[in-house]
Amino acid sequence: MLAAAKADGACDEDRGGGAADADAATGLGATLAVPGGNNGGIDFSTMELRYLADPGDGSGLRYSFGADRDPLKGDNRTSTGVSAAARTSYAFFVWLSLDPSAFWVNLNPTEPERVVDDELGRTDVGRITLDADLRMKKTVGELIHPHTALGRRYWDGLRGECTSTRNWITSAPASVHEDGDALYILDAPLDVQMESQYLSEAGGTGDAPPSCPRPDRASEEHNEDLYRTLVLPELTKAVNTAPEYADLRRVHLARVAAQWYRERARTQDTTYGDLIDSGDITHWRTTARWTRDTFDRYVDSYRRGEFDVTEKLADGGAKNYVFGGVDFSRVSLRQVPDTRFEADFAKLPKGVDRSLRTPSMDADTVWLGAPTPSEASGLGPPDTSAGAGTWALRLLPLLLLPAAFLLLRRRRRHLNTSSSTSPLRRAAVEAPRRRRT
Repeated sequence: MLAAAKADGACDEDRGGGAADADAATGLGATLAVPGGNNGGIDFSTMELRYLADPGDGSGLRYSFGADRDPLKGDNRTSTGVSAAARTSYAFFVWLSLDPSAFWVNLNPTEPERVVDDELGRTDVGRITLDADLRMKKTVGELIHPHTALGRRYWDGLRGECTSTRNWITSAPASVHEDGDALYILDAPLDVQMESQYLSEAGGTGDAPPSCPRPDRASEEHNEDLYRTLVLPELTKAVNTAPEYADLRRVHLARVAAQWYRERARTQDTTYGDLIDSGDITHWRTTARWTRDTFDRYVDSYRRGEFDVTEKLADGGAKNYVFGGVDFSRVSLRQVPDTRFEADFAKLPKGVDRSLRTPSMDADTVWLGAPTPSEASGLGPPDTSAGAGTWALRLLPLLLLPAAFLLLRRRRRHLNTSSSTSPLRRAAVEAPRRRRT
């Protein structure tokens, strides 16, 4: 989406004042069009998708992001907001396009051929999840470092000469509320599972690395309980709250929204129903060759000792090897009933509705949204005879994040020298007007 806006690079005259005004009239567009530092203390680094709706008439999606209000410490750069929205958008459509069986990454020094699914590895979604897996392994190394209080307790409690710890970041049940054609994502925590729990649910088995023979069963269970008690809660907290996992949380929320959309498309008309499991990621591929680089960084850290913390113990010493990955292949949606939603979130629907046109604030959160592209321009739904789903899909990079264009237009005005409108721009602006006349 953002890349398409950059490539399109059309000037104001190309686009037409009416369309530009429609973009700025959305809550998200109006906010991201404001120069950085003058946006009321919005922390764009916390911006996450929390509302999605598809009217079912082919006009596109309504959506709203929630962001923390933090005038003192927050990241108020509009470029951060554009990046957060773009990555969410990319992730949502990648999650729709690929089969859920592809939604995993795995860093194991002995498995360079099984790092990421081939198609997922061609997207930024794959990069974000694999980078988060590497970050998780580093977080474990920081937590169990013997010079920290927690690490000291962990090493003092270990049994045997070696332990092998496998952690998988997975999707915990998400609390959502469905209201007609709309979804409110109320809570979507990530979980970190140890090998025994993850493999029991996945139906697999695990082997210790050759340099780390399994201890006796009693010691293995003791070490796992120790890790689960001391390390796992802190690791889970970091994955759900630490800034370095913000992009992972964003793509996970997009995964929750995509799961709901998949289920809805089975029984309802949706704008992007034809995209589901199509395997078509043409619009969301990345040209960066990052997969091997991430794997090599992991292996380098593994060999240098970042994940091989050695501490002399009374019985001769111990090592800890960290493996695992990220697996979003299974997502569970837990419906919040109307009574609880009305009691606990009574003001949320009105706040989200306001955010479609203008930023909407409550005590701690700023809501930034947008109606469907047709609603924003006042044109109504597209002519279904023209192939609404295909039309919207081809225009996705421009339509889902008009604010990106507004921001980039300011920065790249000197590059907008083309005297003709690009095909993408003509389709976005002129085609709906022709249908109206």
